[in-house]
Amino acid sequence: MPAHHACHSCGYPLSRIRAAPDPHYNLPIITCPACDTSVVRRRDPMITGFRTAWKSARAALYVFIQCLVSFMLMFMAAVLLTNIAHTARNDYSSNPVALFLTNPQLLRQDEIGPELAILSIILLILGVFTGAWIRSALHHLNTALVTSAFVALPLLFLLQFGLRYWLWNHFVETGRPWGDRGMYRRIPDLLTASAMHAAFIIAGFPLANTLRSLWAAQQRARWSRRRRARRRLRDDR
Repeated sequence: MPAHHACHSCGYPLSRIRAAPDPHYNLPIITCPACDTSVVRRRDPMITGFRTAWKSARAALYVFIQCLVSFMLMFMAAVLLTNIAHTARNDYSSNPVALFLTNPQLLRQDEIGPELAILSIILLILGVFTGAWIRSALHHLNTALVTSAFVALPLLFLLQFGLRYWLWNHFVETGRPWGDRGMYRRIPDLLTASAMHAAFIIAGFPLANTLRSLWAAQQRARWSRRRRARRRLRDDR
């Protein structure tokens, strides 16, 4: 037991007594139950420094994990958007949403099934998970801004290939072409796939709200059990 958790007058152990803040000085004051001496609870500087360093390292680790997962989600979204736009344009010569709504019979069957449908289902799963991630792990940030970033950054990264080719085709037309001509042709399909991605992300918000409610209820029950255990320990003493 740390020495500064013992009464200065009689040596009674005070480590399990909760310190109440003083209304005037706002110091953690403890009244000894044995001799009624009031003492100020202090922490060892080494222990305080260790806990501060641990909290800082843990916060940095959380930020690193959030950035890593967010980057992976946006990277996977960019890959799926490229494949959906490429499949819709090259294999079906149609917009992916218009194809699903007007001519679903055009989806060819091959040895692994309709490729566009499979890619769209994967994008749906990714979008719902992204929405749940935004509303759970990034709920402390502005939801609209974060959602816009998750939708816009992959789209802008892909659009710049087509826009660079457009600039070369209209203003330069000499030397090696800039960007990607195929991506320039698939810009309408890419925009449609990005709209699908945004809708799927928004669809994941209710799932995140449910998961957060379950997690909060579990945490409340956990802290209630801890408080009851501490109360029983004080009563036994």
